[in-house]
Amino acid sequence: MAKFKDGSGTEREIKLDTGLIEDVIEKHGVELDTMFMEDSDGVMRLIYGKPRKFGPILADLCRLAGDDAKAFVRGLNAEAMQAARSAFLDDLSSFFLPPAARGAFLTAVEKAATNTAPSDGSLKPTESAAVSSA
Repeated sequence: MAKFKDGSGTEREIKLDTGLIEDVIEKHGVELDTMFMEDSDGVMRLIYGKPRKFGPILADLCRLAGDDAKAFVRGLNAEAMQAARSAFLDDLSSFFLPPAARGAFLTAVEKAATNTAPSDGSLKPTESAAVSSA
């Protein structure tokens, strides 16, 4: 379970389970499991390059619906989005990786996020965040 404060200062919680992964696949067409295991750059593109897609996914991961979900997404400012990214990555790695591999994964993601080239205003990771858990 990972927590963060949204744009209004309300503490939110992300706790992945297989049902939520299925919901995200059905509702958003994003296969978090496949993306995590096979396309770590896709995870980076989702969380850093597609805030309009990531916001509604976050709302679902926080188990928000209807007007609450809309207000949550509209209120995701830069600070809240960064906190949500960190919480998401923490929970995602907790769900999919053994404890010994989590630190290396989170370090690689942070490094990849830091090594971005701001060309044409978009974030483009210059190296993969993929980490072998072997």
